[in-house]
Amino acid sequence: MTEPSQPAAPSALVPSRRQFLGGALVASAAAGAGAGPAFATAPAFLHGVASGDPLADAVIIWTRASGVTHATNVEWLVANDAAMGQVVRRGSFVTTAARDYTVKADVRGLSAGTTYYYQFKVAGASSAIGRTKTLPTGNVSKVKLASFTCSDWEDGYFNAYNHASQFDDLDAVLHVGDYLYEYGRPPAYGRIEGGLDSPAIDYGYVPQVRIADLVPLGEMVQLSDYRTRHALYKTDPSLQELHRKNPWITIWDDHETANDTWTNGAENHHPDEGPFKARESAVIQAYYEWMPIRDSNLHIDAAQNPQGMYRSLDFGNLMRLIMLDTRLAGRDQQIFGTRLIGTYTGQVADTLDGTTNTRQRDIFGPAQRAWLESTLTSSTQTWQIFGNQILNFYQIVPDVNGSTVLSAQQKAQLIYLFGLLFGSAFVAQLLQLAPLGIPNPAFQDSWTGYKSAKIYFSTLLLTKARDPVLLTGDSHNMWTANLKLPVPGVGNVPVGVEFGGGSVTSGGLEQTLLGFPTDVYANLLVESSTNHSPTDKLIWTNQSQRGYLLVEITPAKTTCDHVMLSTVFSTTYTTTTKRFEVAAGTRTAVAV
Repeated sequence: MTEPSQPAAPSALVPSRRQFLGGALVASAAAGAGAGPAFATAPAFLHGVASGDPLADAVIIWTRASGVTHATNVEWLVANDAAMGQVVRRGSFVTTAARDYTVKADVRGLSAGTTYYYQFKVAGASSAIGRTKTLPTGNVSKVKLASFTCSDWEDGYFNAYNHASQFDDLDAVLHVGDYLYEYGRPPAYGRIEGGLDSPAIDYGYVPQVRIADLVPLGEMVQLSDYRTRHALYKTDPSLQELHRKNPWITIWDDHETANDTWTNGAENHHPDEGPFKARESAVIQAYYEWMPIRDSNLHIDAAQNPQGMYRSLDFGNLMRLIMLDTRLAGRDQQIFGTRLIGTYTGQVADTLDGTTNTRQRDIFGPAQRAWLESTLTSSTQTWQIFGNQILNFYQIVPDVNGSTVLSAQQKAQLIYLFGLLFGSAFVAQLLQLAPLGIPNPAFQDSWTGYKSAKIYFSTLLLTKARDPVLLTGDSHNMWTANLKLPVPGVGNVPVGVEFGGGSVTSGGLEQTLLGFPTDVYANLLVESSTNHSPTDKLIWTNQSQRGYLLVEITPAKTTCDHVMLSTVFSTTYTTTTKRFEVAAGTRTAVAV
């Protein structure tokens, strides 16, 4: 299916970049001046409206009051109709500089499975009218979700958000991590240190079409940096519209903090940037201020354990949505290279120090493990749908030398490109061992990098989940994989399905393996997984396009469309889709 699309005309309430920056600077200066007028400029709602974390009887509604400089009372209304004539709930919220003048209300006493409309007012200014929906109860025949990941501002336009905003039948929007990125403009943050950089960006083969708009200029480290970047993102008209029309359910990954975050640090956090825990605290505060997420979730009190964003939401008897936190709640540090490979070959223990003297490495933490086991055990729904930040399926070193889908010239080209990235001697060793199904050390930050935790999770899926499906982010590419677990005396048993969503804008493999045909590389990955993976089987991947997942769940099946964009470098684009179905009870995806 191919369809042309263009972003809708921005609302009059959406500021231009110049208006936004000017308003922010005026408000900041006035706030620092102490006593003064209540409003630096005419109050407005420049960052749109949003809703999230719906329950059967409640939903979070959110906005930000721009132009105010003192404690300000903001009125909110919830109605049954789009004209706001049938108001069913109303209230007010006093916002201050301590929360960056954001406004959040947890609206209670609503009816299940019902569409509502909401609006904010302050000093004569009215926000756009938002639309939201509570969770259904009882017998549910269908749920439709859109799932997103990896939206880097400077790397492209948010066409994925624009495309999804044209649907009127979504029950919720998921974002499974990297809603925003920490990086600044080159050379302010030093892409040479690693992170989102790619050879294509370095050599100027792809544009960073919105780099000139990026604020703050440097990397996000302090609370003010994270607030400023959140504010920038919420001026995007496509993102604003998708927020306005649908309730969102979100979880963070690493780039909301810094690349490859773990519990006590990150690859992109350095000593001259101060204590990591101070940075993490700023991240958490800004995220809770700027996102439509419940401050006190069903299971986790953000005030006591703000790292614990994991939570579940029930869509009647059809599905339980389980949002995992594999980033801040309990992740141990990543391991690399030969040590990672050794955990699979039996040469190294998958423990904190690589010996049998310490505990196994983890990705959850004990509190989340206990919660997850209870959440799965108590679920009576047909489906368990997971919001999962990082790729779960086992990623092996591609068998370049033994491939039947590569020409001799393509084999030589790939080996050369791999050598540039990882060193020719190391690559030669990896390719020699590839037929053994060894882990790809480039994916040390994914579930593949945490062998013991992956086995634990797969065992939970097999023994405690009825029909699990993972909606995954992080990798910038698209994947469909059937997850399996070796059972002694039985063989590989299906445990679930993983759909890996493409990024909103962040570059994929096409920006790394320059000049190599990505469709051929995709075929190589599927071939290698089919022939050599001892567990999970990759059945399809797209390594070159941005996009998102459109998922429909019914009692009989779960259908996933990989929605692929023709470009993110222009606001004129087309889409194509690749569809898979999982029949209830099979734990296996098939292409349709």
